[in-house]
Amino acid sequence: MSPCNFRFSKVNNGFFIPVIGAIATGKSCFTTALGEVIREEEGECKCFYEPAAKEDGEASVFLPRFYDPNGGQERWGFTVQVEMLTRRFKQHKLAQALSRDGISSVADSAIWSDGVFVNLLEKDGKMDHDEADLYYDLFAEMCGSLMYPTAIVYLSVTPEKALERLNKRMSEKEGRKMESNIPLSYLAGLIGEYNELVTHLRGFCHVLTIDWMQDKTPDQIKDSARDIFHTIKDLHQRCPIGCQIGL
Repeated sequence: MSPCNFRFSKVNNGFFIPVIGAIATGKSCFTTALGEVIREEEGECKCFYEPAAKEDGEASVFLPRFYDPNGGQERWGFTVQVEMLTRRFKQHKLAQALSRDGISSVADSAIWSDGVFVNLLEKDGKMDHDEADLYYDLFAEMCGSLMYPTAIVYLSVTPEKALERLNKRMSEKEGRKMESNIPLSYLAGLIGEYNELVTHLRGFCHVLTIDWMQDKTPDQIKDSARDIFHTIKDLHQRCPIGCQIGL
């Protein structure tokens, strides 16, 4: 998945910063902290959270079916990815509109993120090649009018660390029950896909990778968020990128 065929547009006024990373990396906590920092330093900031979670009173009806060990990924993989793409598209459109009005936003996912799941499903033989092609055709059509964000933050961890945090989240009853049986091999595949995605995106957008292996207190997370926001502000002032998404 390699974005190209872009054209330059007017640079946005408000910041739009998605946070990406594998399952259980800590995206939501970092997104919340980053939103707090931007509100303190810039004013209003909207936080968008994972579409797979409960959002505006409506949770995904397909994701629990996807995680069914009895063939759920094969049956529901394409449906889930289209659902996630649709929800992320709505989020991105709203973030873009807010940005043009001078209002910043952060998100704990990006419209590219689900492509890593599509690629992995296809490689594992759990999504038909024609379905994957249809997904990317739809992605291209939906994203032709969208703008790249101010920057993307990638939280980098090992598969072992992601699994450790996932298990901790489940033991504290804060995780989604359907994610309780995710194997290490699946997380390893996802992280490999994320690393490849980040490599592609660096050619078209500011991508800041953070080593997120060390567990942090809420105050430490906020300090890291503040540091990364100051870096993004400096990058935006020196080398803003305003272009449209394409494939």
